Amino acid sequence: MKPDSEMSDVMINVLCRKLLRTMEDNTKESVDIRFSTNVADDFTVRTHPSTVNRILTHLIDNAKKFTDNGFIELSCEYDKSAQKVNLVVTDTGVGIKPEDKDRIFGLFEKASDNFKEGIGLGLSISKRLASVIGGEITLDAEYTEGCRFILSIPKKK
Repeated sequence: MKPDSEMSDVMINVLCRKLLRTMEDNTKESVDIRFSTNVADDFTVRTHPSTVNRILTHLIDNAKKFTDNGFIELSCEYDKSAQKVNLVVTDTGVGIKPEDKDRIFGLFEKASDNFKEGIGLGLSISKRLASVIGGEITLDAEYTEGCRFILSIPKKK
């Protein structure tokens, strides 16, 4: 698997805000989509922008699928000590049952709710794409108000 784009310097807040503008369509009226950041708008990350966009699109699409009320938030957090940027997708949806948390990144794996569309490839592909660009995706198992996925990418490569 290869990245979807060439590596370049990306203003990460600009990428996130642009993505959220496109994701607002087809979102339930009872769900607020928001963005937060702890970096300046001119803060850049050297990465593969289309690949990061693809991963975040999948994570937000999942959040939209499983959130009927509340919010979906994309946040950008710079961890200076680790020299990485965490792009965090948090929602107030149904969450993931404890018995599903260890297997959701597997191929063709779906959470216990098999009534939602999808074939169980998105998280697996996203995790692989994150690895290809030097990052990783994790599930915040401590968050219990819905779901929280964290895409960590290095600040510089």
